[in-house]
Amino acid sequence: MRRLLWLCTILLLGISANAQDFDTLIIAGHIVDGTGSPWYAGDVGIRNGRIAAIGSLRDASAKKTIDAHGMVVAPGFIDMLGQSEISILVNPQLPSKIYQGITTEITGEGNSVAPLNDAIVQADRVGYEHYSITPDWRTFEQYFARLEKQGMGINLASYVGATQVRRMVLGDADRAPSAVELEQMKQLVRQAMQQGAVGVSTSLQYAPAPYASTEELIASTKKGILVTRTWYIRMVDPQSVALTGLTRDGTFYIENGKIKHPIKNFRFNESPVSMLNNIDEIGKPEILSGDESQYQLLIPAMKVRDFNFTSLSDAV
Repeated sequence: MRRLLWLCTILLLGISANAQDFDTLIIAGHIVDGTGSPWYAGDVGIRNGRIAAIGSLRDASAKKTIDAHGMVVAPGFIDMLGQSEISILVNPQLPSKIYQGITTEITGEGNSVAPLNDAIVQADRVGYEHYSITPDWRTFEQYFARLEKQGMGINLASYVGATQVRRMVLGDADRAPSAVELEQMKQLVRQAMQQGAVGVSTSLQYAPAPYASTEELIASTKKGILVTRTWYIRMVDPQSVALTGLTRDGTFYIENGKIKHPIKNFRFNESPVSMLNNIDEIGKPEILSGDESQYQLLIPAMKVRDFNFTSLSDAV
């Protein structure tokens, strides 16, 4: 009985959908719906700018019918590293994105469109003049208000850039921030997140991003482990470049931007290839001497997420 009721429900839904009129009907397409399932053949009915039905709709009427035979019908693509935050102020429709099927863009790579101050506006004046843009916003709230007022052809979200925050407080100077300046930087991040930024981004190859000291990386960490020395590193898997090793002589627990106390050492299994994909921030290079090498190494401080510690160790 349940099976019969389910079949009847499907039939009724199909009849209801076929009886509807649509503004646009896309027929005979290969539908890739974004759920991860394989494509399936079907039609898509659109009304008032929204998808109203998906299924077999060929008997339905529509003001406009598009034959998608042999083509893929899919949701709009998301550009995860776009740079249209200024050009969208010039041409809000962003045809260069729409013609590629991109309907959402995430921007804010290291530098971001906000926050701004007069010094940054002056330093970047040539870029604004190139686009004939007057940067009349200073915060994300003001920037988003400008977008909403003018209209937009795509969806847009932005990170707040770590470089942008640093420039707000330190300009382009190659120096560490004071405790007061560091707190100002943290407050700018909080404000940006409250006003709609979707996260914090870094772009470590561009100055002044690499100027951050180890202390700055610690201060921006909510919870983490500070490793200052490793030893007895051995290859586990040459194919994935997986290494195993131990921390030694300086492993500390970090909470709310401060070193709380020393902790026992860890054994780790990690591939440098995977680790490089998980770097959030990078600091100034420092000259280090290895325990098992006669050479000195120039290595930057790195803030890495999801590092694979496997067990505690009694090594000291």
